[in-house]
Amino acid sequence: MVGLQIDQTDKFRQKQQKAVEPVSKPKPVEVDRTTEKLSLSQEIRETLKTVEKEQQVVEESAFASIGSDGDNSKIKDPVTQIAHKKQMQNKTLVQHWMKVKEVLESGPINSVKELHDRILQYTEDSYLKGGVCLGIESLLVQEEEKGAFFSRILPSIISRSGQMLKEFSHGLIPKIKMGKKDKLVYTRTQVAAVLANMFLCSFPGAECSFGSLFMSRQAHQVAKLKFFVHYFDRLSSLPLDQPLGCIEVVQNVNTSQNCLLDRSQMPLLPARVHLEGHVHEQFDKLQTVAATPELFGALLSRGLGESEIRCLAAPEMAICLLVAKHMDDKSIIIVRGAEQFSQVEGEDFSLRWAGDLQDHSPKEKDGSFVTTIAFVDPKRPDRHDGNDVFSQLSAGSLNRELEKATSAFEILPDTSNFGSVAADFKAFGRMKGNLEVRALILWAATSNAGRELDLFVHKDIRFKRFFEDLRSILHEHNQTVGELLQAVTAASKLDLAPGFGGVFRFYLNTLPSSLHDARSHRMLSSV
Repeated sequence: MVGLQIDQTDKFRQKQQKAVEPVSKPKPVEVDRTTEKLSLSQEIRETLKTVEKEQQVVEESAFASIGSDGDNSKIKDPVTQIAHKKQMQNKTLVQHWMKVKEVLESGPINSVKELHDRILQYTEDSYLKGGVCLGIESLLVQEEEKGAFFSRILPSIISRSGQMLKEFSHGLIPKIKMGKKDKLVYTRTQVAAVLANMFLCSFPGAECSFGSLFMSRQAHQVAKLKFFVHYFDRLSSLPLDQPLGCIEVVQNVNTSQNCLLDRSQMPLLPARVHLEGHVHEQFDKLQTVAATPELFGALLSRGLGESEIRCLAAPEMAICLLVAKHMDDKSIIIVRGAEQFSQVEGEDFSLRWAGDLQDHSPKEKDGSFVTTIAFVDPKRPDRHDGNDVFSQLSAGSLNRELEKATSAFEILPDTSNFGSVAADFKAFGRMKGNLEVRALILWAATSNAGRELDLFVHKDIRFKRFFEDLRSILHEHNQTVGELLQAVTAASKLDLAPGFGGVFRFYLNTLPSSLHDARSHRMLSSV
């Protein structure tokens, strides 16, 4: 089964009519290794026979034009050359996945060393070529954890990894096309197969391999492994045709040459500031998460940002490491349908797994979760620039931010039912820059798209007071999106007051004095 394109989504959903609700303490699925091993050689022969038959058709067409000597280098027809090359690549990829399956299922694995030795028979990951898998050993310190991993969890991972040729034609995973609007839909069983092979370091070229995590005993790196092991632990109680539902990966691109929101006559819609609560709890809103251009890029390295934390809680999103790994200056990535499996505590080097999480967010009829997250990469101000505000408000930077936000909040078929956008300001703050500018850009972009805004500021009472005073003044005087952005643009040309509130105060000063009241005077006099 291949990843489905936009027009095939409904067709796929018809195959899964009934959602299966999770049951308490389900029994692990017993895997009959003997039966699988006996059928493996026959499966290899049948799969390779299919690939070779496809290749033969291409070669016969090519050889008919070059004679009977069978020299492939003499194929001159460009179309035939491309087809022949593709068939050879498909055959190589099928042989690779068959080798991985055969190696992993050649016998039981009862220790970290045996797992390491088995992986070394096929992996191209240089991290694993020397040393000891300290990360896995650190994770499995307790005998109980070690027993569960080798008796139940690892066999399930291996079974999932062996489904690549059943889940994807030739084991080839469809990927998002860069620079254009695109959407792919993967069954959650397809995603499980992909993540299992990432975990087992089996992708050709060591792409998205967990080798760096296997070899590190740093606490936050071991914690990353724990989140994925827990995900596979939960899946070990399900048959291979579950979980039901799908994961949608959407790339939206702003195709306009210029983002002209400064001319917009759309009214500024309600914007609420919350001192408590978290974005990941807002199932009825389009969740917005700050990321880097390399989406989840720090997941398999030493770093950790807000997007990586969200991915650890809902590991199915990690498929983006393979299929939608980079966002350019006009694109954003939206992921829909990922289930949360774990609770997260801490950040950066204090990250830790905080226990199991049962995701009670709503589901669609086919079992897909409705949770939808837009990943946006805000521009970081130049580290050598002494004034973050000037860097953010330069014409190029401001236009880029508006294009990104417009792409994220545009009404799409997958996001049309969300009337509000939820944004975590702590996450955007980690991207540096002036938070007042970021807040005003988010407010303008969400309003222009016809959506309300919910900002979660984690007990920042000062920001809440300033923003809500400004919001109420602008609402009362019917300010538009265009007027807001014109004022923000004008701020880039002035020497703003230092410290918090400079942008907000400047905006108030652009209003006629007749519009000022006690709230604006309080803001203008605050330090």
